[in-house]
Amino acid sequence: SSAAALRTYLIVETKNQTDNDKLANRVVDGTLEPLFYRSFERRLLLPGDASVRITVMEAGQLYDEVIGSTVIDIEERWYSPEWRALKLKPLERRSLHRDGSPVPQGALELWVDVLTEEEASLVPFRDISLPQQENFEVRLIVWETKSLKKDDVIKSIDPYFRVSLRAQGTPAQMQMSDVHWSVIDGTAIFNWRFVFYIKLPQSSRHPFAGIYIDLQVWDNAILGEGELIAGTQVPLYRLCQNVWRMRDKLRQKRKGVAMDGRSADKAPNTRFWTPVFEGGGASGSEARSAGEVNISVEAMPEAVSLDLPAGTGRDLPNRNPVLPDPQRHETAIAARFAGIVREETRQAIIEGSKAVIENEVERQLRQLTPTRRRILAFSGVSGIVAFALLIILQVIANVVIIRLTVDTASYDRIVDSGAIQAEVV
Repeated sequence: SSAAALRTYLIVETKNQTDNDKLANRVVDGTLEPLFYRSFERRLLLPGDASVRITVMEAGQLYDEVIGSTVIDIEERWYSPEWRALKLKPLERRSLHRDGSPVPQGALELWVDVLTEEEASLVPFRDISLPQQENFEVRLIVWETKSLKKDDVIKSIDPYFRVSLRAQGTPAQMQMSDVHWSVIDGTAIFNWRFVFYIKLPQSSRHPFAGIYIDLQVWDNAILGEGELIAGTQVPLYRLCQNVWRMRDKLRQKRKGVAMDGRSADKAPNTRFWTPVFEGGGASGSEARSAGEVNISVEAMPEAVSLDLPAGTGRDLPNRNPVLPDPQRHETAIAARFAGIVREETRQAIIEGSKAVIENEVERQLRQLTPTRRRILAFSGVSGIVAFALLIILQVIANVVIIRLTVDTASYDRIVDSGAIQAEVV
């Protein structure tokens, strides 16, 4: 199974008792390195049948399947002078095996101690369970870009952002911004908010590692998704660690925490520039910078996000903070859009006219009788010219010229709906 789909739990069996963690709602989701952190206490009679079988199970949608088991012989340990002489019992790494297969199916790390009833009465049993996961919200705002390049050159582009939150064992959450049309100097204004959700801590050996924002800048296309310009990865390890440790305080003060650990209500002071690199990869010695993006990132417990609501993009509720509509020189944008439409229309009319003329020539030739063909050949140049004029007049009579106009004032309507005014003249 893939890490994202894997759901595991433990079954612990002794001669007279079985504990099934699935029944106790202790299933670990979405990782190949689950952290069970379970402690069990059993009363056994020695000498006798004092083995403990621990089985790791995969929880399926239709049925559950054994991943592997390990059997611990308690009697062997108790009667081993070397083992009992150890003051601190070692952490064990035991292979997991499935019946009928000699190949290990992974390993289980555990710790075992054996006490007399008198010793056990002096050492209280400890529950080592991990804290329950809690819901958090991550908000990233893309404010603006500078020196944005495509193919190592600053030129006219139509940039937009594709942003994903990625974490261990969970599907990526991807969102897109609007398009800043006709950027010619690498500077684009977005004021666009991305909102993601995450559970913390992760159920893995490193509960805050492997969480990051995948930030990509694309050049928009009229057809298709466009072309990737640049990107970078923004690690969220420290942010997630801080929001988890500060969660009670943040709930009390109704605040989020920013990337630098400060309160996120100081949003204008928590913005920072991050470079983006060609190909969308992470920074490195061979990575070429393709500009910079000004962003801010904050995280908060779910309860705080409900008290401080914020919509995606610039949608309602546009608060915490308010994101103003960017000034983007829409007249120039509309002129460029209209130019694209006019050029495409001109090409379409040329191609259409050629097809009409070719069809009309074929039609006229089919209508020529053998007698008319001989007359046309006998007439020489004058006859051919007359025949060509006949075709041109017929074509003009059947062609409808379409004039396309783009109203600059209604640019938003054109872009949103794709509508274009047309007049027949």
